[in-house]
Amino acid sequence: MPERIGKLFKSAIMRIFGLSRLEADNYCKSAEFSLIAGKYLPVYIDKELCPRYKLDRSSVPHRIFILTIPKSGTYLITRILTNLGIVDCGVHIATDHIQDNRFADEKVLRLQAWKYIVWIPFDISTRLVDRGQFAFGHMPYYSDGDKLLSDFKKVFSFRELRDVIISLVRYYDSREQNYAKPERRRLYEQFKAAPMGNEKFKAWYAMWGKEYADLIRNMFPWKARDDVFQVKFETLLGDEGKEAQFSLLRGLGGFLGLNVTDEDIDKALNDSLGAETLTYSGKRSSYAEWWNDELEDLFTHYGFKELNRLYGYE
Repeated sequence: MPERIGKLFKSAIMRIFGLSRLEADNYCKSAEFSLIAGKYLPVYIDKELCPRYKLDRSSVPHRIFILTIPKSGTYLITRILTNLGIVDCGVHIATDHIQDNRFADEKVLRLQAWKYIVWIPFDISTRLVDRGQFAFGHMPYYSDGDKLLSDFKKVFSFRELRDVIISLVRYYDSREQNYAKPERRRLYEQFKAAPMGNEKFKAWYAMWGKEYADLIRNMFPWKARDDVFQVKFETLLGDEGKEAQFSLLRGLGGFLGLNVTDEDIDKALNDSLGAETLTYSGKRSSYAEWWNDELEDLFTHYGFKELNRLYGYE
């Protein structure tokens, strides 16, 4: 493409899609803009003329989906799999949209992830994942979703829910959200204004408590499935000892069709644990630093204690 035409095209992309110059540079590296579910999405066209999030593939003969309870090691698992050689599609998939991280300005993505949402339904977004690649998301179990993931190797991660709550409060406190409805904006502003402590936790529950309790309850069927590999966050972090940690990752490698050695696992862990990811706050969240009787009452009232028992933590 001649330089002048390239500059005009980039300017048009910035204007039409509301992108920064850096984002336009990244988008222009993509092979095609294709109309996917009524939305223009940058995709790559493979040899079979199928649209894909990425063209790179590993030797693993499966498509892979990482199903995680929020704040249960989503980006840590993706980093470990990437370090073991599997290709990350770079998209966070939900039932009705994707968060397209592939060409995002990372500073904007950390604070305003909602800017990278593209409204594409699950039955279409999953088609763009190729063999030897993985995508990820916090997917509730539902029968149609189960069918759409039937040819994927599925990995499910979970965690002590008190730690999940602490991590979610810290996450939302450090990022910006965009809400259209006045009541949601009011609750969100109350949450942001509250000092860290019981008042902020109460504001978080008022804003998101029922939403997350429902999601975590609706994700539980994935944990009960024999064809889904289970990752306990605490085991992955080494809380139960190095042998349990390595055994978990040996099992995961075998499940995904990877021929991994303990040396491979050790290197992948060293390159992943403590590394900066999109949602890593600088240290691991632990409820022991914050918990008290009032927070335990809220935890119980919103149904999380019952869910914690369901997941094997009580």
